[in-house]
Amino acid sequence: MKTKFHFKKIVAREILILFVCLIFLVLTLIVLTLRDNYYKNKSIRMSNKIEIINELIYDQSSIEILKKIYNRFSPHFIEKYSINNKVLRIPKSKEKRFLSVYPQAEHLSEHPTGYSYRIINKVILKNDTVKYRDLDDLGKSIKKIFDEYSDVDNTKLGEAILAKYRSKIDSIVIFDYINYNQFKQQMGNDIYRLNFYNSYSDSIVLGKYSNYNANIINSINNSNNEQTSIDSLKTELYKARSKEQNYQSIINNNDNYNIIIFLSILVLIIIFLFRYLYYIIHWALLTIKTNEKQ
Repeated sequence: MKTKFHFKKIVAREILILFVCLIFLVLTLIVLTLRDNYYKNKSIRMSNKIEIINELIYDQSSIEILKKIYNRFSPHFIEKYSINNKVLRIPKSKEKRFLSVYPQAEHLSEHPTGYSYRIINKVILKNDTVKYRDLDDLGKSIKKIFDEYSDVDNTKLGEAILAKYRSKIDSIVIFDYINYNQFKQQMGNDIYRLNFYNSYSDSIVLGKYSNYNANIINSINNSNNEQTSIDSLKTELYKARSKEQNYQSIINNNDNYNIIIFLSILVLIIIFLFRYLYYIIHWALLTIKTNEKQ
């Protein structure tokens, strides 16, 4: 009876130990699973935030493109002045110098379209194309190319050139100087945008027309919304990426923990199997000895 009671006590103890271990493992798995899901959700939300910030940076960059175009070309835009009823077109970059010489010049308002066409004459020589306003201007331009005509009267030289070479009439688009907000508004006009591109298409800043057109339209649309500076967006992006990497590191560690727990469960199962095998063998040997004594 004592042996049976001792055996039952051992079995009961082993069952309790097994039950406690199982509860501990289940609770551990639940805690790690919840922790894993928590950081996975955090990582997903942070990834979404990074995607949104990247979109904002792209939108803000498109606005910067329009500003860069304006800053690049606005010094070449024209301010119109009148001196003694003669209209002079002065590039914005040379306006201060011009006014220092002609402070009495009367400033003229810009054209309603933001640009105007200027008729120009040009003579096509063998290796050069010379643009001119009148015969005197043509003679001066020729002298800059050919030093041997320096003693010839400008007007007579111009007449001689026109008698020998063919003259053509052409027109160019001249853009009036306007501030950035006006420029942005004008760029919303298809004709203004096209004329601007045709006038400066040789510049690498503008690129292909399809890209230029898409960037300008996107820039105008985005500039109507309240925007955050690119620097602050990049700072926010850096912080978000750091957090995402941290969450991913925790998730990877959780995966390692899951492997360790799985191996621990496997080891415990093996240990318990050997323990039960030991008790079974021990019980069998005791039973045989008891029977032999009887």
